[in-house]
Amino acid sequence: MEAYRGKGVGTEVMSQIEHLLNQKEITYFKLHVFGSSTGARKLYEELGFQVAGVNMLKSLDSKMVKYENN
Repeated sequence: MEAYRGKGVGTEVMSQIEHLLNQKEITYFKLHVFGSSTGARKLYEELGFQVAGVNMLKSLDSKMVKYENN
């Protein structure tokens, strides 16, 4: 939610998740982020995440709603 952006909430949540994963001896943390979600991508990169793959989409149906991240 826009009201919570830039206030450290996402960073704190991700830190708590990482701590829990470390306690459980889980060796990596993988997530999916939409390419158009620049704010989320910036946060994840600041937290040390690296791009591990790229998904691409092409609509073949003119009736299909254009793909957007909302």
